[in-house]
Amino acid sequence: MKKIILIICSVGLLFFLTSCDEREGVKPVMEILVENNYLYGEGIDCEINYTDITFKLEGTPSFISETKIFIDFDESQGLFVGDGTSQFVITNTQGIAIGRFIAYETALGATTISASMEVFPSVRGEAIIYLLDLPGIETFEAESTTLSPNGETELFIQLADQSGYIADLTISFSATAGSFEYNSVQTDENGFAHNTYYADEEITIALITASLDICPNVNENLTITIR
Repeated sequence: MKKIILIICSVGLLFFLTSCDEREGVKPVMEILVENNYLYGEGIDCEINYTDITFKLEGTPSFISETKIFIDFDESQGLFVGDGTSQFVITNTQGIAIGRFIAYETALGATTISASMEVFPSVRGEAIIYLLDLPGIETFEAESTTLSPNGETELFIQLADQSGYIADLTISFSATAGSFEYNSVQTDENGFAHNTYYADEEITIALITASLDICPNVNENLTITIR
């Protein structure tokens, strides 16, 4: 009789464990927050080749606290760093875990970060990270490269990568002499940014530098002669 009761209890426990993933009102909810969805694999020097990812669980505290979240991603596109492993992260007592995705220099396209709970495998989440070429300054020109003292000229710059022209990135301007209408300008839908340069009274050769805000080592120079 004791043996039968033990078997029944064991079967009942097994049913509880295997069916807990299906019980309504118990399963946690997962949210994935990506700090930056757009990465540049070649931007390692500017630290724009990685992003932190927060995995957030909400639900019964005993289920979301200090539990594993398994991570799946395209390992040819980059590296995921979790709790000493690329396979999982472990939540804290508030149900939050943080990992980091680092894009390889050759990575292009898009990669999906998939996550699932160890205790509740059907509790899942996904986030897409876009992997882009590092933009380059394709054109940097002045309407006139020779000015009189206190003269001015329009500057034209265009930003592009292998996929085309890049909008909504900020270009910063600096010069060894003179000033600008704007210290920084955002590119338009055609990758263009426009600015005005104002020469000083001094006769000189001004070196103008335009650089990409998110990665200043992407830059171009232009000289303006003031005479």
